[in-house]
Amino acid sequence: MNQLLSIGILPVILTLFAFQAGLQCQKKFRLPIFNPILMGVIVVLAALSLLGMERKDYQESMKLLSWLMTPATVCLAIPMYEQFQILRKHTAVLVTGVAAGAVSCLVMVLVLGLLFGF
Repeated sequence: MNQLLSIGILPVILTLFAFQAGLQCQKKFRLPIFNPILMGVIVVLAALSLLGMERKDYQESMKLLSWLMTPATVCLAIPMYEQFQILRKHTAVLVTGVAAGAVSCLVMVLVLGLLFGF
């Protein structure tokens, strides 16, 4: 087990497994709470806590996967650009959604900061 942690294979496998499990839960239950990214974060955090792995070590292990995700993210912009007319048509909805997300994020930061005494 320590060899897997030291060469960084376990965190990559764990992350991919957690995301895949989240996808399966989302397909099966069709509830927003089963978002694959949210489920992945919860599973990875729980596993890292149980394994006693430091956040720094996890981040170091995930550099390759992060490096591979950058071009994939850029590739998402191409289909988005092709749908520019639809995005323009729904500008009000998009701006409202982004504003609601920003306000809710700020409120949560404030609430959690007060709750934990930061």
